[in-house]
Amino acid sequence: MRALGAEVVFHGADFDEARGHCEKLAAERHYRYVHSGNEPALVAGVATCTLEILEARPDVEAIVVPVGGGSGAAAACLVAKAVRPSIEVIGVQSEAAPARLPLLAVRRAGRGHHQHVRRRAGHQDRVRAAAAGHA
Repeated sequence: MRALGAEVVFHGADFDEARGHCEKLAAERHYRYVHSGNEPALVAGVATCTLEILEARPDVEAIVVPVGGGSGAAAACLVAKAVRPSIEVIGVQSEAAPARLPLLAVRRAGRGHHQHVRRRAGHQDRVRAAAAGHA
């Protein structure tokens, strides 16, 4: 990134702290902040990529998508099912950074709300959100 002219700033113990600092810098310096999940261009890009896969490979029966914060996976699901209702969309995530798994467990338990998880077991926790949908 630096070789392309970017200023690279490391801040905080995890993704959420770094994101907060990034939002602060963007406001102070009048930068364009690109949100990791709530970003229409990101969602449109994933949707476009999914559409291109389906157009290029009409024989595809399943698509595997990273879950992460969920917005990209949602875009892939919407397009895939609209174009090919029979397709299977499989969401995956690393066991080392399971932002979505605790949320699904809470929903399955019938509580239907977001659960914030702060598990700091290793380096992967510095690059993941504390909870899905809050990236």
